[in-house]
Amino acid sequence: MTKRYFFKSKTFKYLLVFILFLRFCFLSNEIHKFKKPEDNYFVAGVCSEPKRYFDKQVLVLCGDYPYKIQVTTATFPSYNLYDKLLVKCKLQVPENYSDFDYKSYLYKQNIYFTCYSWNIRKLDEVNYSTLDFFEKIKYKLWLFKMKLVNKIERNLSEPGAGLSKAMFLGLKTEVAPKLKEGLEENGLAHILAISGMHIAILYTLIFFIFKRLRVNNNLIKLLISSILLVYLAMISFSVSASRAVIMIIISFSASTLKKSLNRLYLAGFIMFFISPELLFSPAMQMSFLAVWSLLSIMPSLDYYIIRRVSKVALKLKEGRYRGIKLKLYKFIINIFKNKYFKYFYFLLLASLAVNITLWPLLLYYFGVYNTLSIFLNLLILPFLPVILALIILGISMANIAFLAKIFFIPLYFIFQYFYIVASFDFSAFYISLDISVYFILFYYVGILLYFRITKNRLRKNLLFVKNI
Repeated sequence: MTKRYFFKSKTFKYLLVFILFLRFCFLSNEIHKFKKPEDNYFVAGVCSEPKRYFDKQVLVLCGDYPYKIQVTTATFPSYNLYDKLLVKCKLQVPENYSDFDYKSYLYKQNIYFTCYSWNIRKLDEVNYSTLDFFEKIKYKLWLFKMKLVNKIERNLSEPGAGLSKAMFLGLKTEVAPKLKEGLEENGLAHILAISGMHIAILYTLIFFIFKRLRVNNNLIKLLISSILLVYLAMISFSVSASRAVIMIIISFSASTLKKSLNRLYLAGFIMFFISPELLFSPAMQMSFLAVWSLLSIMPSLDYYIIRRVSKVALKLKEGRYRGIKLKLYKFIINIFKNKYFKYFYFLLLASLAVNITLWPLLLYYFGVYNTLSIFLNLLILPFLPVILALIILGISMANIAFLAKIFFIPLYFIFQYFYIVASFDFSAFYISLDISVYFILFYYVGILLYFRITKNRLRKNLLFVKNI
């Protein structure tokens, strides 16, 4: 068996599954029981990026103890990464929400106690010399990120500033609450997360620039991989973005894995091997299934639609239609020949494929699903490449005020449009159901079997970014 054939063989896939099985066998689900400290005063350092909301600030603190503490405090004064703080508060064991296991969510991050405190005093600024190598890198990236935040805030007002920070820097907590709620209710919240689509657009922009500069192909691959990994570290290794970056790097290095589905499976293997807990992460489940739907369900939908349109076109040539039918079918055929329609056609197919796949998970985790989101995405998605390009160009020119405005002013109007779309009330199209894990498993097994049986007929290639 040749090396090229081995990586495509079922033996290799079964080997990966077996390795993952062994990895899960050694997964530790142990939850430590720490005694709650009696003292209401403690000294600790900010060890994770502070999360700033409109009405509060959430800090994760580390000290001379084996666990972390999550402290909620006022928005101002703002605290920095690795600041040393004196905190006065009464520590509490995390409590679950009605439909969310918040305690387990925090335990997985080694956060065993929470508290609310409006009595915090900064003891010391960051002592850079005391940080280890990785902490220094993390701190430098955080400082660079804050510089980008300042550039956005200086040039854009709300809601544009919050949306820009969420879409480019992963700061979803800084989006205006009303806008965020509207996007979530209308099934558009995914644009706030730095997903595979954002990475694909960023990858395309970087690739285009390097190609224009006539950079060597191998150097382009190295530079793109380096830039994306640094960007990934800056946004705290978002699950969906990590999956997309891994797939891109695999496409650069594994010439035998030409199919996007194989790259998706290998990316999943790498992520689950490093962090098996991701199997139970809603973000990972939705990211993986969304890409699978684009690579499996979307081509099949395209196949059936194009087959129907081809049959109509053939009958038109044979002169089988008369009257209204003739005019109607001619109009449909002309629409499908239009190059602008093809772009929205692929967006509609993508939205439909993703919604077919994700609606059970959306109902299971959030209890509500907006059926109109299939079409609402068409109002938003075409702007994403333009938005990311404008943000990057605007930040790059931020020190030259009049040039920066050239890019930030269009952003302001685009985000005002987003605000209008998010403010519409589409509650009449909401579905609210309680569904079980067994229904979800049955549904996905059914989809997998159906498309497995029919896959031999679905060989149509799509003009779509394969590294989403």
